Amino acid sequence: MENCIAQSELSLDEIIMLARDNSLSAQQAENRKDNRLGNYMKFKSNFYPQLSLNGALPDFSRSIDPVTQPDGTQKFIARKYANSFLRLSLNQTIAATGGQIYLESRINRIDNMSDETNGGTTSYSGQPLSIGFNQPIFTYNWLKWSKKIEPIRLEEAKKSYYEEMEWVAWKATDLYFNLMIQQINYRIADKNLKNSQNIRDKKAKKQRLSESDQLQMELNIMKAQRDVASARLNADNAMLNLKTFIGLPESEDDFKLSIPESIPEFEINSGQAVKYAKRNRQRFLSFKRRKIEAERDVAKAKAESNLDLYLSASFGLTQQSDYLEGIYQDPQDQQRLKLGFKIPVADFGRRKANLQTAIANQKLVESSVEQDRIKFEQEIVVLVSQFPVLISKVKITKKANEIASKRFRIAKWQYVNQKISSTDYDMALQEKDMATREYVKALKGYWMAYYDLRMKTLYDFEANRDMTSL
Repeated sequence: MENCIAQSELSLDEIIMLARDNSLSAQQAENRKDNRLGNYMKFKSNFYPQLSLNGALPDFSRSIDPVTQPDGTQKFIARKYANSFLRLSLNQTIAATGGQIYLESRINRIDNMSDETNGGTTSYSGQPLSIGFNQPIFTYNWLKWSKKIEPIRLEEAKKSYYEEMEWVAWKATDLYFNLMIQQINYRIADKNLKNSQNIRDKKAKKQRLSESDQLQMELNIMKAQRDVASARLNADNAMLNLKTFIGLPESEDDFKLSIPESIPEFEINSGQAVKYAKRNRQRFLSFKRRKIEAERDVAKAKAESNLDLYLSASFGLTQQSDYLEGIYQDPQDQQRLKLGFKIPVADFGRRKANLQTAIANQKLVESSVEQDRIKFEQEIVVLVSQFPVLISKVKITKKANEIASKRFRIAKWQYVNQKISSTDYDMALQEKDMATREYVKALKGYWMAYYDLRMKTLYDFEANRDMTSL
C-alpha cells in the first residue's frame, strides 16, 4: 500500500485495491460477515449436547415459619438451616421432533442448625443417575424450520459479503472519476489561463493588440483566474471524498489519477448473466428463504390453533442418607410419567384470525417474490444491453477528443498569427475542453457499469469464473 501511495499518479485498479484493503465500508462488510457467521454457529450449538453444572453452596435461611405439628396444628418455630445442591446435566435436543432427552446427576444437602444443643443435623439426598425426555406433540417445532432457514441465511451472508466488496469497488470507481473530472477541469482551467496570458504577451510583443483586444484579453484572463480558483476548490473536495472513502488520512499527500485508456471488451449473453446472478447473488437466495419463512408462519399459526400435548418421562435412581457416601448405596428406583394438554376452548376467533393472516401473508410473499424475481432479471438484461453502447461511446468520444485537441493546436497557432478571430479561438478551446470531459464521462459510464455488472452477477467475465469461488 505504501508503495502505491508513494506514486504521484494512481490507477483505477490501485484505488480499488486501497478501498478494499482500508475503507471503513470494507471493514464493515468483514464485520457483518463475521457477525452472521457467529450467529450461525450459535444456531448450530442447539443441535449439540449441552453439559451444564449448576447449584447453590449454600442457600442459608434464618426465619420464623409456621410448621405443621404431628396432630395437624401449626406452630411458629424459629428455624435456621442451609440448603445446598449440585446438579450436573447433559441435554440433547432432537431437531426432528422438537423434543429433548437428558442425563442428570444431583446431590442435595440440608444442614439443620435449629437444634444448637445437639450441634445441628445434616442429611443428604441424591439422584446418582436419571434419564428422561420432554416431547411436545402437535406443537410448532421451531428447530425443524430453523434447520431449513439458517443454512440459507449463512449462504446469504457469504454472498452478501462479496456483493458488498464489489460495491466498494463500484463506489471507489465513482469517486475516482469524480476526482479525475475535477482534476481535468482544474488542468483545463489552469492551461486556459496560461494560454490566455501567453497569447496576450505574444500579441503585445508584436504590438498587435488594439485597445479593444487588450480589454477583451484582460477579461478573458480574469475569467480564467476565476475558473481556476473554482476548479481548484472542487478538486480539493473530490480529493478529500476519495481519501476518506479509501481510508487515507487527510494529511496524506494529494495524488493524480491516470486515465484508464484501455477497457476490457468481452462477449456478454444476457441469459448467461441472469444464470450467474441466480447462482451467486444473495438476493436470489432471499427469494427462497422468504417463501420458507412464510410457510413456517402458516405452520406456526396452525399449531397454535390445535390441541397442544406434551409428554415427559424420566427414570432414575435415588437415595437419602445422613452421610454423603450413603446416597450411592442401594439406590431406589424413581419413575415419572406425565401427559399434559392444552385445548383452546374460546378465544373469540383469535387463533383463526392468526391463521388467516399467516395464509394471506404467504400468498403476498409469493407474489412479491415473483415480482422481485422478474425485476431482478430485468435489471441484469438492461445492464448487459448497455455494454455495446457504452463501449462504442468510449471509442467515439476518445476519437473526438483526439480530433478536438488537434484542432485546438491549429487554432491556437492561427490566433497568435491573426489568422482567425478570438471567437473562433474560443470556440476551438471550448470544443477541446468539452471533448475531454465527454471522453472521461464515457469512461466513467463504462467502468461504473462494469463494476455494477460484477456486483449484480458476482461473476468475473474477463476471467470467466464465479467471484464467490475466489
